Amino acid sequence: MAKNEMKKVRANQHRLHEVYASAGDLVCRILGERETTEKPIWTFLHTSAFRGYHEKCFELLRRDSEDLNTTNEFGETPLHLACMTANYRCIETLLDFEPKMNIQSDLLHTPLNLYLSRTPENEDILKKLLNAGANPDIPDKDGYSPLHTLAFQDESDKTELFARLLLKYRANIHSESNLNETPLHLAISRGRKSLVKVLLDSGASFTAFDVHGRTPIDISLEIQNEYPTVYHIVAKHVIIQYCLGFRMNLQLLEKLCNWEIHRNFKRICEEELQKLKSTFAGESTVSFYDILVLPTHTVAKYFSNANIVVSFRKFYMEESIFGPILLKKYEEAMERNYGIKLGILATKELLPSLPDLCVDKLLEYLDIEDFNNLYKATFSDLNNRSANKRIRTC
Repeated sequence: MAKNEMKKVRANQHRLHEVYASAGDLVCRILGERETTEKPIWTFLHTSAFRGYHEKCFELLRRDSEDLNTTNEFGETPLHLACMTANYRCIETLLDFEPKMNIQSDLLHTPLNLYLSRTPENEDILKKLLNAGANPDIPDKDGYSPLHTLAFQDESDKTELFARLLLKYRANIHSESNLNETPLHLAISRGRKSLVKVLLDSGASFTAFDVHGRTPIDISLEIQNEYPTVYHIVAKHVIIQYCLGFRMNLQLLEKLCNWEIHRNFKRICEEELQKLKSTFAGESTVSFYDILVLPTHTVAKYFSNANIVVSFRKFYMEESIFGPILLKKYEEAMERNYGIKLGILATKELLPSLPDLCVDKLLEYLDIEDFNNLYKATFSDLNNRSANKRIRTC
């Protein structure tokens, strides 16, 4: 068939579908039960789903559900089209007839990916798609998963909810595009603050490299003027995680988290306190954070010695990455009671809630210049550790 003739056939098919969408019963009476020798590229169901005629969708599927998973010339099923146009009633109608949920179009889009690409507002539809078996990890031709797609869309009051739903249904938070971008890379670069917060709180890596060798931290530094709120969210999270991850004895923390089932908990605490004494004598290097996770009463008893408190303050101020900033801010912090003065180190207000009262409050108190310097110092140390790790593994 000539190219022009094929265009005419397709145009006539579309006109016929439009007529059916508005007067389906009349078309059926005219056509009767006559079978066509050539299957149309767009079925009546495609057109009804695309136009949002949910009643016609139901009517067609009730008579015959054969076209439920039929694809058009772009590899799209009726469900693709309903999701593409965010026709909620049509989506619900199609789902009632149990379509295949993970068919990919020519561009490798799934219905779920297309639905998220429309910046939707209806979380119930997303739940129904996921409950019906939509896979939240299937990438498109560019390697973008549904979480990536969410990062591309304008932020709304539903963004956080949608992200948590995808993660609840086991979406891979570390999935990478063809450019090795994670959802966090994209969310930061586009200033999606609520999505950035959800991803970071859910364990997204801030040290993953994209194809250009950039980490989410790199990108946050690039966009700090354009999206200052996003920059602050990322920087604050990284600093806190750095303190918890690199400055704290994780093995001890694991034991302390399960202290109720450890009968030798008291002995563990006593051993750690002995290490602390050795630290002040210059015999070992135990971190500030190793001690702050100990029970309040144990540390309070030990810190009853004022000389030890002073030594502890000196060790913390001079040996941590906070040192230069804390020394400058110390007197002001004492007046404002931000948890830095000597006495509070031995009280129940500070110890159970690290980093909430310690690192978190301190970061809120710092001016923007000090905050930026601390973030860069953290980033520099992370890079040095990564470089040393690569050298050791080579």
